[in-house]
Amino acid sequence: MIEQIKKDTNNASDIIYKIIKIKNQTITLVYSEVLVSGENVSKIVLKNISKVIDEQLDIGQNLYDFFYNSIPGHNVKKIKDYPDLLDKLWNGYVIFIISNSEYFCLEIR
Repeated sequence: MIEQIKKDTNNASDIIYKIIKIKNQTITLVYSEVLVSGENVSKIVLKNISKVIDEQLDIGQNLYDFFYNSIPGHNVKKIKDYPDLLDKLWNGYVIFIISNSEYFCLEIR
């Protein structure tokens, strides 16, 4: 999926990819550093992910459900399909890709 996003965004240098491993699964955060507040990504998203890792919280097997329901934010949305993912990326959302198969986004402009 990441390679497809890179291809479709012409490998834009302002698209950030953060890969985080949790319990044999991967969360990839994708966002535009021009449209998204990096400070808010750190304060809202990375802080919550770090808490899970640091405190070794028992989150069960489903990272998607856990983070979709626990990341604070008023505008968390499910992503319907790949064109919706690109639309959200270009409109100031942080895209969460869980184990390269499940997606949701959080608006952080």
